[in-house]
Amino acid sequence: MLRGMIDFLLSNHAEAQQLRTMFVWKIVPMLNPDGVIHGNYRCNLAGHDLNRRWQNPDPSVHPEIYYYKRYILKCKGENNNSDYIQQQCNRNIFNSYLSAGGNSSCVSSTDPPNSNIAMFIDLHGHSSKKNIFIYGCSDESAKELPLLASKIVRGFSFKDCAFEIESKKEGTARVALWRDLQIPNIFTVESSFCSFEEENFHFKIKDYEEVGKGLC
Repeated sequence: MLRGMIDFLLSNHAEAQQLRTMFVWKIVPMLNPDGVIHGNYRCNLAGHDLNRRWQNPDPSVHPEIYYYKRYILKCKGENNNSDYIQQQCNRNIFNSYLSAGGNSSCVSSTDPPNSNIAMFIDLHGHSSKKNIFIYGCSDESAKELPLLASKIVRGFSFKDCAFEIESKKEGTARVALWRDLQIPNIFTVESSFCSFEEENFHFKIKDYEEVGKGLC
């Protein structure tokens, strides 16, 4: 999927040119290279599921998540409040959500009122469900992108999308960053390891690339 997104964004297509003009795209191709090279897709070499560590990442055990989250928060602070990053470092934001039980009320009033991050997308593979679908958060406006995707992306299923916040998902990138950034457009895009529900064939690499292109 990511390959398809990158190829489209770098193309001469008019929509791609407009997207490059309107937004700065920051792309991280993989957050678990050490685990993946040993055959894991969820756990790093320490045996930790990295997509359950976003609330309180440990720099010594989950360095990929710790420093990526720190960078995302830095992007949020840019051009909004020059003291924002230092204030967050002093408060140790990575621990504050743990002590507050994941409640968004622990975000202080010193947070910038408007984030300059428009969207965060986390690309995942799903080992049991079919189709392409999205997990979002509870903002009603978060349903707009999945609804549009269901109209233009082959195999995208809006009925398989979900927008609830379960307590067991508090440590995921989607929920933790939704609480931190306070913007609606934070998604996990899930692609089946198998196929579309209504078509009897297995996904090929080209299919996933077309999904990434369609999402753009």
